[in-house]
Order: sequence, then structure tokens, then C-alpha cells
Amino acid sequence: CPPCEEAEEEHPRPPDVEFFAYLAVVVLCITTAGLAAGCTMGILSLDPLTLRLKQMEGSPEDRGYAEAVLPVLSSHHDLLVSLLLVNAAANEALPIFLDRLVSPMTAILLSVTCVLVFGEILPSAVMTGPAQLRIAAALAPSVRFLMMFTSPISWPMARLLDLVLGHHDGVTRFKRNEFKALVRMQARTKGWRNRAHAPSVAAAGPSASVTATAAGGGGAPAAINVGTSTGG
Repeated sequence: CPPCEEAEEEHPRPPDVEFFAYLAVVVLCITTAGLAAGCTMGILSLDPLTLRLKQMEGSPEDRGYAEAVLPVLSSHHDLLVSLLLVNAAANEALPIFLDRLVSPMTAILLSVTCVLVFGEILPSAVMTGPAQLRIAAALAPSVRFLMMFTSPISWPMARLLDLVLGHHDGVTRFKRNEFKALVRMQARTKGWRNRAHAPSVAAAGPSASVTATAAGGGGAPAAINVGTSTGG
């Protein structure tokens, strides 16, 4: 009846539970996509050699961070495939649930904007910032859970990548010229502030040297040998 319709217009019905459920799933998709994208940039860009050095000689805090991240980095292809699977699934599911809340065109615009800003740019900027190692260590348990959750799909794909591309051992290899440049760069950075210890260096003789011996040709990775020689 008309009076009943007027009463319904004066007191609109509150949004039902389905609306909030879809909204929660949308937020979850954005958060998951951001977490996966940030970890892809932040964790995979960490150098295993640097982490091992921190684990051996770093501060107690850095040692704890390195010990938390190194097990996750040990399976490079598993980590890569797992994070990309989660990121792709979240990005593909987002417009499906947004379509239940807004018009299709608005859903596409919101999906692209949210994925770009909150799912890619911000997480990548935060995860590669000054607190990169600390954030990576804090997220390591969540990443391990994602790797276990996606293992039925990610494990076979990772093994295939190992077979085709080889196992990624995370060892940093320097060529002969690269190592020499690294030594020069380190010397310039320090500004030779250790000249106070010159007598101990001079005792090794004027021809103390750092050599790089390559197993193969000049372009092959070099095995680094640090030694001193004295004249006479």
C-alpha cells in the first residue's frame, strides 16, 4: 500500500550482511596482493651472502633478522612461484567481488587503482626502504604459511624451474675485474681511515696483494684468494 511504501522510504533498510561480507573480501584481496607484491620485491632482493655475513658478525638484532629470513630464501623458486601465485589470485579476484558492490565500470576503475597504489607501489616502496630486513623478518612466518598453502601448485612449478634453469643457490660470484673494483670501492669509501694501523700492514711487506684466480678464462667467475708476499 502507498502508506507502507512511504514509511519504507522514510526509513531505508540498512545494508545487509552480504554487502559487508563482499567488502571484507575486497579488503582482504587488496591486503593479500600488497603483501605478496611487497615480499616479492623486499625479500627476493635481499642478498643471501649479506645475510650470512650479518648472521656471523652482525649485531644481535641483525643476527635474529638474518636467521628468520635465510630459511625462506633458501628455496628461491618456491618462494618466487608462491608469491606470484598469491598475487595473481588476489588481483584476479578483486574485480569479481567489487562488481557485487558497484557498477562494472566503477569496479574496473577501483580495481586498477587499488591494485596499482595499495597492491604494488606502496608495498614495494615500504619493503625496499630502510627497514627492509626488519620487515622481511617480521613477515617471514606469513610467507612460510603462504608457501605451504600454495605448495600443491607451487612445488611442481618450482621443481620444473630448478630443472630448466638450475637451482638458485644464492651465492654471489665476482669476476676478477669486478672483485678488484670492489676492493677499490671499499678503500675509497673508508677513505683509508685505517692508516693508523700502517705499521702492521707494512710488516707484511710492500707487495701485499689481493689476487683473484679464475678457474677458466678471463670472463669466468673468480675464486678469491687473499695473500701477502714479501720480497727477497
